Amino acid sequence: MTPAAARQAIRQAFDAALTAIEPRAAIARSVAEHASSIGDRPVGVVAIGKAAAPMAWGAYDALGERMISGVAVGPGDAATPEQMTWHSGSHPIPDASSEEAGRAVVDYLETTDAGFILFLISGGGSAIVEIPPEGLDIGDLASIQQTLLHSGTPIEALNLVRRSLSLLKNGRLLDHVGVPHHTMLVSDVGDAGPEVIASGPTLGVSTSADAVRAILTRAGVDVGEAIEAHLAADWPARQNDAHAVVADGWSAAQAAADVLRETGEEVSITKRHFAGEARRVGGTLVRNATRGFTVAPGEATVTVTGSGRGGRNTEAALAVAIGIDGSEDVVFAALSTDGVDGSSDAAGAMVDGDSAHRMRAAGISPEAALMNNNSHPALRASNDLVHTGPTGTNVADLWMVWRR
Repeated sequence: MTPAAARQAIRQAFDAALTAIEPRAAIARSVAEHASSIGDRPVGVVAIGKAAAPMAWGAYDALGERMISGVAVGPGDAATPEQMTWHSGSHPIPDASSEEAGRAVVDYLETTDAGFILFLISGGGSAIVEIPPEGLDIGDLASIQQTLLHSGTPIEALNLVRRSLSLLKNGRLLDHVGVPHHTMLVSDVGDAGPEVIASGPTLGVSTSADAVRAILTRAGVDVGEAIEAHLAADWPARQNDAHAVVADGWSAAQAAADVLRETGEEVSITKRHFAGEARRVGGTLVRNATRGFTVAPGEATVTVTGSGRGGRNTEAALAVAIGIDGSEDVVFAALSTDGVDGSSDAAGAMVDGDSAHRMRAAGISPEAALMNNNSHPALRASNDLVHTGPTGTNVADLWMVWRR
């Protein structure tokens, strides 16, 4: 197989992965499977996250007129079934629209006539819907999360802070529900449990105030009186056994692997989701890759020290392009399943041993671009960006390596 053929196969595999995790069909199947628990009651739907709109349509496909009302919150504008109202929340950092959406969800739950509530939760919900704790405003939460993101705080630690400094997360949304309910989730949290998705608005777990303080302190965030008071409060962990994950990173990885096997090459899937600093994790995956294709779901982070444009996937791809410069034996792709990588307009990028040369021919130093966190322009110059547009779903990222 040539690098060009490998690139084509990887792109086809990514398209297959996106089809496998398409949330409308996944939710429709799951609602049908749980018909007995829903019964004949009129159903209200609350859909939250990047996949809110297609998830809402999936519920409508299965329920029809039994869906009497609902509210959906996602990024930007989207069409939903006429029974539902749409609210737009900010991502990846919450703002006033996120709080407005959060209060709209609470108001709906406290006033609806539905006899059963179906919660549809997907990635991105941590920022899109929010109500701050007493003594903090939405600007405070935005500043804290921005600091954590720019400091390279691991996503698991960031999510712990998000679920801890909120009046909606960690199961607290259930405080406003008085009827039977079920939660269906599209997972973007890798090997973590479903309670981490969107910081668990309907799935509560015990958290450590000391751990939250340590994360904030390491990132340089002042733990003031309002945060201390909120962390010191006795917040019961709301357990919720009525939930099901309908699509995740493993679903995407398996679908991609199935397509890649059709090439006749050997194909392996990593045993764990990848995580860590993007520019280092990409190189590690390439070095550890065996002959043929390696498929890895996960999500990396970027410590931002420059002023450039890009995201975690383009940064990983640029670092790998430098590392495999001149090789004819490796192709590497780092792609976001939501179609939007950081501040980029691309899903990510796919690079080979000639990518760095193409950048230099266009007058761009790949090394300088990496130092300035400016991966997007460099990969655009080498024609290595992968564009899908927003996909309406999110199960984190999918990285693939081909080695001759």
